[in-house]
Amino acid sequence: MAPSTHSTGSTSVWSDEQLQEVAQKLYTPIRTWQTRIIRLQPGQPSDILKADLLVAGLIQDDGLVLGMDEEPVAFEAISYSWGAPDACVDIVIDGLEYRIHQSLADALRRFRYDRHERYLWADALCINQVDLAEKSQQVQNMFRIYRKAKSVLVWLGSETADLASALEVLYEEAIGIAEATEDDRSETSTSASSADTGPVSQFETVIPSAEPNTALLAREINALHDLCTRAWIRRVWVQQEIFAATDVRVFCGRSELDLDRLKRAAAVLSSKVEDRGTSDWPSQPELEIARRLVILIFTNSKADET
Repeated sequence: MAPSTHSTGSTSVWSDEQLQEVAQKLYTPIRTWQTRIIRLQPGQPSDILKADLLVAGLIQDDGLVLGMDEEPVAFEAISYSWGAPDACVDIVIDGLEYRIHQSLADALRRFRYDRHERYLWADALCINQVDLAEKSQQVQNMFRIYRKAKSVLVWLGSETADLASALEVLYEEAIGIAEATEDDRSETSTSASSADTGPVSQFETVIPSAEPNTALLAREINALHDLCTRAWIRRVWVQQEIFAATDVRVFCGRSELDLDRLKRAAAVLSSKVEDRGTSDWPSQPELEIARRLVILIFTNSKADET
C-alpha cells in the first residue's frame, strides 16, 4: 500500500485482516514496564500525518525513557473520544500506512508543530489494538502514563461559533460577582481553610455568591450544552485521565479554552440554575449541563494542586 502525500480526508475502515497484517509489521512486543510514544513529525495542515512509534520505559519518576537513554523525555498525553468507527484517516508510521479514527487525526493535526517534532501519547496508536493481552496490561499503566505526562491535552473536537464568546460572557460575569462580594469571599476562604476542601468548598471559593434570580441566557446555555454533551465528556476513562494529570489543557478546534475560565463559567451557570431549585434536577437540561461541567472540572481535575 503506497501512502498518499497529501491526504487529510476520511477514508474507508480496514477489515480485521488488514488491520492484523499491518499491526504485525508495526508493533513489536513490549514488557509490562514499557509503553510506546508517538514522535509526531512537523508538517503543514495539508500534509499527511507522519510519525515514529518508539518503545519507552516507565521506570523513571518523570517522563518516559527511550531505549538506553537515562534522561527521561517529556511528553504530552492526549485525552479524546475515538468518535465514529466508520471514519478513518491515513497516517504514516515508521514508513507504513496505518489508519486512525477521524477524531484522533484531527487532534494530531491540531497538536502538530510546523517545524519541530512533538512527543505524544494516544491509546489508539501507542497500544497494539489487536493484541488483547497487551491492551489489558497497558490499561493498567494508563494512570501512570497520564500522571507522567507533562500535560494532558484534552481534545473536544471542532469549535462552534458561540462557544468562545459565551464562555467569555460567563467569565466576565464571574469576575464581576467576585469583585462585588470580595468581603464575603475572604470570609468563605478563611472558613474553608479549616473545613472540608472537597468539590463544594472549591466551588464556593471560586464563586462565593451569585445574583439571585438571574435569567439564563440562551446563548450561554446553547454553547455550554454543546460543550457538555460532546462525546469526550461521556467517556468512562475521562475521570482517570484528568484525575491523574498534573497539568490540563483543553482544546476545541483552533481555540485553547482557559481552565480557570471554564471553572468560572461552570460556577456562574451552576449558581444561576441553583436559584431555580434542584428538586427536579435530572429533568432540567440546563441543570444537568452545569452538574456535568462542575463535577468534571472540580472533582476530577488535580491540576490546581501542583
